[in-house]
Amino acid sequence: RSAPGFYSCAYSENTASFVPVTYAYCSNNVWGAPVYQLNHINANPFTAQPRPGVRYGPESESCFALWSEYSGSTNVWASVGCSGVPNPWKNIYFRGVIEGMWDAPADTLRSDSLTLYLRKDFPPYQIIDSSKLKLDNDGYGTFWFTNASNYTNYYIATRHRNAIETWSATTFQYTPSLVSYTYDFTFSPLQSFGVNEIQVDVSPDLYAFYSGDVNQDGSINLNDILIIYNDAKNFVSGYVPSDINNDNVTNLNDLLITSNNTSKFIVRITP
Repeated sequence: RSAPGFYSCAYSENTASFVPVTYAYCSNNVWGAPVYQLNHINANPFTAQPRPGVRYGPESESCFALWSEYSGSTNVWASVGCSGVPNPWKNIYFRGVIEGMWDAPADTLRSDSLTLYLRKDFPPYQIIDSSKLKLDNDGYGTFWFTNASNYTNYYIATRHRNAIETWSATTFQYTPSLVSYTYDFTFSPLQSFGVNEIQVDVSPDLYAFYSGDVNQDGSINLNDILIIYNDAKNFVSGYVPSDINNDNVTNLNDLLITSNNTSKFIVRITP
């Protein structure tokens, strides 16, 4: 399809009796690398029901391809649809981890949701767009945006339910040829504005967003400690802001992390 936008396609060969689906995506006419054996279902076009097809893009702007019945000596497929207005989707391939949720001995993150904001680079640093998703166990995630413009400087601001808000050290721009941007907060504290991260692992070094801002007021202080203390005293459990290490229980471990950061006077640092 000769139009900008995002879509992904699943396809298979017809050279075996049991064929796994292969997956690839296209962003603004540029194909990404294929991911083989997306699943283990039978995708043989002669026997599979239903036939493999593409997944629609975020706003249904992609075409739809479907394998048809076997006809003659060829595998026949058709492309239909191609409706909807292509949207200028842009993304950030992101890595970041939360201090209390990083398990250093296991080198893994107790995965949680995080929100990214695109902010202009001058006061009052207006929020232009936001995107939220659950990071994987290494802290990676691809965040998609629809309101970002080309040739405009943006800061990346992160928000998490109990971590200090952290901004990127520098701004970046999208261009017509650069619709995917990569930003990694983890390899150096200098990646954060004001050098506002804490080291949570070595070999390799890994830096994380400070944990403990339970009430999300931009400061880790006595108010956060009191919230955690009261929840721990009442045996609060589940997905709650006072559970700093994401083990579904609010207890002394959460209190210790927050108390340590309170003694360091950790606050949000912005331009």
